[in-house]
Amino acid sequence: ILNVASKRDPAKLTTKVDLIRLQVTDGDEAVLTEAMEAISSCDDVQSVSNSKSNLRHADLTDINVDELGTEGKDLVLAADVGQPTEIFAAGSGLAVMYVCRREDGAEALPSRDDLKSRLKDQELSMISERELRDMRREATIIYR
Repeated sequence: ILNVASKRDPAKLTTKVDLIRLQVTDGDEAVLTEAMEAISSCDDVQSVSNSKSNLRHADLTDINVDELGTEGKDLVLAADVGQPTEIFAAGSGLAVMYVCRREDGAEALPSRDDLKSRLKDQELSMISERELRDMRREATIIYR
C-alpha cells in the first residue's frame, strides 16, 4: 500500500505591472511621438505631460496583466521595463503605456516540497515499470 502525498494544483502564475499611460486627446500622432522622444524614463512622463495641453497621463499601479485583455497584455509583455509600448487607439485619441515595474509571479519557481514530490513520483514510476517488465518476462502462456 502506498501513501500518496497531498498534492494541490499549482497556483496560476500572475504578472503584475506598474504602468503610466500617456494619451494625446486630439489624436495627433506627431505630438505623441515627439513626447515619446523626450521621455527617457517613467519619471519624465509627468513633466512632459504637463508641458503640453493636449497630453494627459495616468498612473496605473499594481495591475494584473490578465486584466488588460489580450491586446493590452501582448503590448505590455512585449515592452521592457522603462520602455513604452507601441502606440494604440484609446478612447477619443491615441495613447502609449510606459512599463515602470514588472513583477513575475513568485510561483514561477517550484518549492522544495514540489521538487521532492516530483522526484518521488518519478521514482515510483520507474519502480512500477520495472515490476511490470519483470512480470511480463515471467508470465507463462497456456494454450488449451
